[in-house]
Amino acid sequence: MAPFAGEAWGGFVQEHVLTRSVRDSALFLDVVDAPTPGEPYGIVPKTRPWLEEVGQNPGKMRIAFTRSPLYAGSTHPDCMAALDDALALLGELGHDLTEARPPFPREEMVRAYFLTVATGVARFVEIASEEAGKKPEPHDFEPATWLLALIAWKTTAPELLAAQQVMQRAARDVAQFFEVHDMFLTPTLARPPAKVGELAVSRGERAQVALLSSLPIHALLEVALDKMGSGKLAYTPNTQLFNQTGQPAMSVPLYWNSEGLPIGVQLATRFGGEAALFRLASQLEAARPWAHKKPPILSA
Repeated sequence: MAPFAGEAWGGFVQEHVLTRSVRDSALFLDVVDAPTPGEPYGIVPKTRPWLEEVGQNPGKMRIAFTRSPLYAGSTHPDCMAALDDALALLGELGHDLTEARPPFPREEMVRAYFLTVATGVARFVEIASEEAGKKPEPHDFEPATWLLALIAWKTTAPELLAAQQVMQRAARDVAQFFEVHDMFLTPTLARPPAKVGELAVSRGERAQVALLSSLPIHALLEVALDKMGSGKLAYTPNTQLFNQTGQPAMSVPLYWNSEGLPIGVQLATRFGGEAALFRLASQLEAARPWAHKKPPILSA
């Protein structure tokens, strides 16, 4: 994120690109991943450019998978079909498959996630208000943004530190998981791609946010976690764990549903394991090419 920031949202957010090929993703990471002065985090040095890992034999990998969403809700049949399809392909390629998942305290991690995100969002609200030269007001922001900012402004420093400690402990446990397994496979999303406007805040939700502003922090947090944990995480229950604990992950579109939409599966690996990730992803791409595919709306 250099040179403008050291991190965002407690390190959850990174800047990269969506690409049509594993090659392009590797090449762009080669361009941008050089350390710059003042970086807050260290990385494992690569032995050669990521681009040179693309197409290399990944060897026989120990791949764990889970059929249960990690953070919330259930999984749509299309996403389960994508997982089963990927498992069949990985088996054909000779990899060892085991049903297993990293241990982590789900409820504590969800709470830690939202507290950390809320803090980052609140700071962005403050910066935007400072630049506009006015006090932040609810009508200036989307309801979900304002709700997160409210949570942050009512959170104490020890509560935020406790959240960080929860995630740090979980990172140790997830790291141990990757001592036994080389990769971890899940559906990327728990739902097919959302339609335009599907995730928009309803009029009723806007009114609820206005009422929540008067609640004390713990009551506010419980209501927000209930709404966001069951609603907002319903689409993305499998990605947050790796944002929080620091493992590299990649989504590959191996499967397309009956509507012609790509349904991704996520591959995550141990800290510093980008080389193995690019090797396996490129093996899957070679076995099941996708760059030439387009949704029906673009095929006419």
